[in-house]
Amino acid sequence: MKFVKGWYLPDSDTHFEHYIKDGSYQTVHRETILRYIKMKKPELKNCIDIGSHIGFWSKDFTNTFKHTYAFDPIPQVRECYVKNITTIPLQSIGWSCVIHNTFPKVHL
Repeated sequence: MKFVKGWYLPDSDTHFEHYIKDGSYQTVHRETILRYIKMKKPELKNCIDIGSHIGFWSKDFTNTFKHTYAFDPIPQVRECYVKNITTIPLQSIGWSCVIHNTFPKVHL
């Protein structure tokens, strides 16, 4: 595991470290989608982050939704996710619907 611009990434990653800007990734995309969702439904309760990777999107989702359900099937990526999402308690129920048929809950 390596620490790059404020994010833990798997040692094997050669892609994302080149695209993280100002400590974030795809900021404009996330802000646009969240603004649209809030416009359509102001009260946000649940979010499903399928393929949550290291938590780029989950970090914003946990600040917006009451519950975020996230999963990723790759163990090295999940380890980074847990280190990156530190502002709220995580409850691991099983990280991959393919392997465990459950989603983990990320509670606010």
